[in-house]
Amino acid sequence: MPTTGGNISMKSSIPPADAFTVQRMRQAGALILAKGNLQEFARGGMSVSSLGGQVHNPYDLSRTPGGSSGGPAAAVAANFAVLATGSDTGQSIRSPASANNLVGIRPTRGLVSRSGVIPPHRDEIKRSCSRSPPLSDERTQLWGRVQGSNRARQDSNL
Repeated sequence: MPTTGGNISMKSSIPPADAFTVQRMRQAGALILAKGNLQEFARGGMSVSSLGGQVHNPYDLSRTPGGSSGGPAAAVAANFAVLATGSDTGQSIRSPASANNLVGIRPTRGLVSRSGVIPPHRDEIKRSCSRSPPLSDERTQLWGRVQGSNRARQDSNL
């Protein structure tokens, strides 16, 4: 799948390998269905990009889904997926989780590899999932499988 960072100039950009967390999710049996629209290069709070346009909140189309990872959060809120990941460069976990009535988890820095993530520095992976706690066993187990380090690739992204 193309990895664009929401930027039209990267619309045909195919990475040489999956991000570390995607590799771990695939190993755990996850099916990667799609990539969601996000704020361009994950740098902002409205989830609008030159490639995908404005993401809308599925509960109220006149409201923001939060950002920068508002697209993945809106997809989970609209029942297109059971969980989604995204990067966190500011409030990219709290804002979309709050705006879309989801649970967002931002791991401690270093708990989950950032390798292969846009932007390639100073971010963590988030998970937006369950509309109501507690998290299901399946989602909790999948989250446990994406934790880890890919030190060789991670160091190159610092």
